Amino acid sequence: MEIKINKEIRAYRETLFFGLSVRQFVCSVLAM
Repeated sequence: MEIKINKEIRAYRETLFFGLSVRQFVCSVLAM
């Protein structure tokens, strides 16, 4: 269970690092 969560966190960090603009767009849409 913890390993799965760690993988998800790592993937999330990679998304933050490589797709920052995409994440900002998604956050903007969710904020509406």
